[in-house]
Amino acid sequence: FEDEAVVVVDKPPALVVHPGAARASGTLAAGLIHRYPELVGVGAEGRWGLVHRLDKDTSGALIVARTAEAFESLTRQLKERSLSRTYTALVEGEMAAPTGTVDAPIDRDSRRPTLKTIGHGGRAARTHYQVDEYLGEADLSSLTVQLETGRTHQIRVHMSSIGHPVVGDWAYGALRRDLDPPRVVLHASSVEFHHPSSGEVVKIESPLPEDLVTFLDRFH
Repeated sequence: FEDEAVVVVDKPPALVVHPGAARASGTLAAGLIHRYPELVGVGAEGRWGLVHRLDKDTSGALIVARTAEAFESLTRQLKERSLSRTYTALVEGEMAAPTGTVDAPIDRDSRRPTLKTIGHGGRAARTHYQVDEYLGEADLSSLTVQLETGRTHQIRVHMSSIGHPVVGDWAYGALRRDLDPPRVVLHASSVEFHHPSSGEVVKIESPLPEDLVTFLDRFH
């Protein structure tokens, strides 16, 4: 999606969104500046225009503001939780209930500084999930996940904390190496927001990328 105020990018896996300790160049942020030079000055330096982020191995829909006005509107919607982000995830095991919410604060992991953990001194975080399918033979659950807040690694930390790590997420306790997943099986399937200029509701969907389609086809 692209207009004069907003771009929604379909981020591929294995692409770092913005510069950080592990990557200074070759980021999505750099590519965006190359294509949309007007982004410089919109938002935060190094991540110009980015309203939110996705982990390196997470694919899918990512919102970018092209103007300062759009950035202010979209970040306000994010803070007020009127901007919706929905994910598809494959997790290990069978969920205890068809729907649920994980409400647990997320803090830095003192032992592993690049990772997060559940911690009472952390920032409030809430994740809602719905079971779409239980793959009994493989003992895996396909979920639709909706973020109420947007902390770093939130879905991955929350799913791990309830004993159902995201498939392929070795950093947060995934165990099923026998499945040989191509990556962390997590995809940002849609975003929904009020357009900063018109106020109309915009919903953009991102289909599952080929690597995850091929992987998931093995279980059907």
